[in-house]
Amino acid sequence: MKKLIIGLILLIALPVMAQTDDFRDEPGFVDFGTLNDRYGTPKVEINLGHQLLGFVSALSKNEDPETAEVLSKLKAVRVYVYELDDDATTAVSHIEDIASDLRRDNWQSVVVARDDGELVNVFVKMTGDVIDGLSVMAAGDDDEAVFINVIGELDPEQLSRVTDKFDIDLD
Repeated sequence: MKKLIIGLILLIALPVMAQTDDFRDEPGFVDFGTLNDRYGTPKVEINLGHQLLGFVSALSKNEDPETAEVLSKLKAVRVYVYELDDDATTAVSHIEDIASDLRRDNWQSVVVARDDGELVNVFVKMTGDVIDGLSVMAAGDDDEAVFINVIGELDPEQLSRVTDKFDIDLD
């Protein structure tokens, strides 16, 4: 019985693990560099690929069709949160370097907030009226560095309705 359960878990987990590189060639992918080499092991790490997002979308389809539709168009969601040992100066510099790369790759900067050694950058990658990717990077006084990359099609109108529904303030 134990071997059967382990086998089933592996059958489910292998496609999910195999999908991690599937999105690297997507226009909404952000190469954050070698985060673990810079900051150590992340305090929070979330890597959701298309298959898992599709599964969540299917589960939520009856209860919340709008959210299900938004999730069905995503290819990956990556979130990394690192504790900073010292001040945020190094992380802020790293974020500025990534921001320069994103601008060079035609990403649009939609939010830049600087305050007393803190930095927040939000970028979108657009094709026409559709967002292909979203990137949020932040570091500051809370001794954390946060890197988020949402890869896939995001319709701004749909996203607005979903964030309103969950009372998420993107401003």
